[in-house]
Amino acid sequence: MNSAKQRLSTMTATEANRLAYKDMKTSKYLMGTFGFFIVVIAGAILIPNVSVVLDFAGAFAVSALAFGFPGLFYYRGMKRFVKGEQSAFYRRMSYLYMGLCVINCSLGLTSTIWGIVRGESGGE
Repeated sequence: MNSAKQRLSTMTATEANRLAYKDMKTSKYLMGTFGFFIVVIAGAILIPNVSVVLDFAGAFAVSALAFGFPGLFYYRGMKRFVKGEQSAFYRRMSYLYMGLCVINCSLGLTSTIWGIVRGESGGE
């Protein structure tokens, strides 16, 4: 990690902001793009209602926004700014938020899957 930080600090802004796919092998880029395209087409054929997709996306997005990102910010902020006895409090808070993120995401996914199994359309 330190070598990556050191390498980034010696790069110019133009080098740091270039697009990653330009550094990839063309065959890997094309196969990856084609693979994602196949997944999208298969999903469009097999999923009868777009609300199912939105329910899955919502489970991840709401969990990340409500609990995941704050937990990550607590953790990274604690490592960077807090020293001594207070670090234990912030570490516990970060783990609590990240745990709530996992639980919330699991409940959202379970609810969506349960609705699909019962034959409900999404959003009900």
